[in-house]
Amino acid sequence: METKQGELLQIVRKTGVYGVRSIRQLLPSVCHTALREKIEHHAVMYQTMAKKAERMLYDRGILPRELCACQKMMQWVSIKMNTLKKQDTASIAKMMVLGCTMGLIEMHAVLNHQEQKDEEGEQLCQELMQNERDMIESMAQYL
Repeated sequence: METKQGELLQIVRKTGVYGVRSIRQLLPSVCHTALREKIEHHAVMYQTMAKKAERMLYDRGILPRELCACQKMMQWVSIKMNTLKKQDTASIAKMMVLGCTMGLIEMHAVLNHQEQKDEEGEQLCQELMQNERDMIESMAQYL
């Protein structure tokens, strides 16, 4: 599976945009103050990474892809269903862990199959992946 130029930055941007959207939907259900602060901090990181990736795409003459409406709807329904069932701290932490894990899987898949190396893009991707791992680790105390 070879990927085309800019694919890594597209995935970094997508991960950031979906992360921000998910957290915005999830935050009204978060009552635990420390957990809420960690999640809000992660949202700011997602937004920063998405903006950096978008800027890097434009610098390379590549247009950022629009997010799929179907995926947006599925994401919204999934979060709503999960928060309707359980709003306890452990359930919210689990949702964060699962979301971060999905992002890591997608970024690793693209990173491992690039046809052209992009050192700057790889650096941004690695930074986001480390933030995802750190978030997973910080959520462990709430599970």
